[in-house]
Amino acid sequence: DITSQLMLLRELNNNNLDIDRLESIIKRDISLIHKLLKYIINSPYASGSDRVHTLKQAISLLKIDGIRNWINLVCMKDLSAERPNELFTTLLIRAKFCELTAENIPNAKVEKDTAFLVGMLSLSDVVLGQPMEKIINDLGLASEIKDALVLHKNILGELLKLSTDYEQGNWQEVKIWCQKNHFPEELLASLYNEVIQWSTRINEGISSVM
Repeated sequence: DITSQLMLLRELNNNNLDIDRLESIIKRDISLIHKLLKYIINSPYASGSDRVHTLKQAISLLKIDGIRNWINLVCMKDLSAERPNELFTTLLIRAKFCELTAENIPNAKVEKDTAFLVGMLSLSDVVLGQPMEKIINDLGLASEIKDALVLHKNILGELLKLSTDYEQGNWQEVKIWCQKNHFPEELLASLYNEVIQWSTRINEGISSVM
């Protein structure tokens, strides 16, 4: 149900995730309940001894980081289901690359979770077949995310451009970004290799719960 996926993504953008609100959205879609429970089985966020008795408990077991990851992955996988799998893989790579790079920029004031979300939403216009600005407004995204996705401004927009430059092999642009941000090119290459391995694991894992 595309409505449920979009509602979850909108809820994800709230600074304070509301467990009751999440539970209400997930309850409307039986496939989401099934995917959540299967995700928990293989999740590093939940102990193998945990047993789920209620939907709210299932959400709580994942904790904030876990539920954010689950919402991002499941929603974008569902929304891009009719597109080639390469599209979802590209989103995974961009999202994780933005996150890890943000985490390693010296003295940068940027939330890694926000960087991840920008990467994950970077092809939403292709996924949904709608203008990016409309999607952003529908999701109620923060202005900094809108500026990054639509205007390619601010540090988030620069991170997104860096990820697309890297995937397209625009090495001169990558070099310029590294020099500007005092970021070792060797570290960036190492992070990208880590991202590729991570995306492969996630693709395999998410396929088993879809």
